[in-house]
Amino acid sequence: MDAEELLKRYAGKQRDFKGAQLSGVDLKGANLSGIDLQDANLSGADLSQATLKNANLIRANFSRASLIEGNLIEVQGNANFNWADLSGADLSRAKLSGADFSNAKLDNANLSDTELSLVSLIKASLKETNFKRANLKNSKLTGANLTGAELSQVKLTSANLKDVNLQKAKLRGVNLSGLNLSGVNLDEADLSAADLTGTKFEKSLSQKD
Repeated sequence: MDAEELLKRYAGKQRDFKGAQLSGVDLKGANLSGIDLQDANLSGADLSQATLKNANLIRANFSRASLIEGNLIEVQGNANFNWADLSGADLSRAKLSGADFSNAKLDNANLSDTELSLVSLIKASLKETNFKRANLKNSKLTGANLTGAELSQVKLTSANLKDVNLQKAKLRGVNLSGLNLSGVNLDEADLSAADLTGTKFEKSLSQKD
């Protein structure tokens, strides 16, 4: 299916596009609110500035897709965003448990109040990203760059933070108890009111080193 066909069907009130083959399509700026993309393939597609609010993204494939400044508010599903570009995108209040953001770019994106338990953010670029009040329990953040990220009130229980860059990140009031922060860059990070009970800092970089 090409972009023209999808937009024609969507304009005709169709919302069910389960399993659609849409790799590489140009849907830049399209309004696709409430669309059902379960099991759809949008790898390499251009969805920059598109609106996918309330979309069903269960098992959808967005690998290497462009979703720059996209509206993904309240989307849901364990989608594959491997190597995708979501810079400046709004994913607030989304439910994305189990989604794969490995190597994805989410600089300046809004993930506040988002459900991100069990997600993979391995080697993702998350500079200045807003994670305020997000749930990152059991997530994998190995090697991710969270320079300047907003992580206040984030839930990080059992998260893997190995080799994460948290330079200048805001971790106010975050429960870091029992987490292994070995090798983590905490230079100029704001840890005010954070719970550091039993936290391991071996080989961590901080302003006090």
